Amino acid sequence: MWPTAAASNLVTNLTNSCDKSKQDKAIASAARQCRDIAKTLAPHGATGNLARSIYARKVSDAVWEVGSPLVYAWAVEFGSGVYGEGPAATGEPIEPKSSDYLSFQIGGDWKRVRFVLGQHPQPFLRPAVERIDGNQAKAEMFD
Repeated sequence: MWPTAAASNLVTNLTNSCDKSKQDKAIASAARQCRDIAKTLAPHGATGNLARSIYARKVSDAVWEVGSPLVYAWAVEFGSGVYGEGPAATGEPIEPKSSDYLSFQIGGDWKRVRFVLGQHPQPFLRPAVERIDGNQAKAEMFD
């Protein structure tokens, strides 16, 4: 499932390993690597909340989840409006749903606009997965 050769080799080695605890150790290592890399790649903005929110947690045997609970993390990763990419992308400007204007504050000043084009993608999770060192995770199987 991972898009890198090193990660694919890790999956092959894990599949051939009989010891489930060693498999889980390697998967945990890969998930923590992904989390740490994503934290460095995530835009830090004024607060750094996105980077701080990125987690890696065990869901079940040999299944780990890496992500962020912040509602805007998805829009940062995939973009929004005309710049959005992926299956949920509309390619359309963002317009108000229940009024004539979108209202938001920038630097203490309130702005009212009829639409915004959206945000360019700033991927941080997908590149983190691509940078996982499968050899490091594999080595932890035998520690």
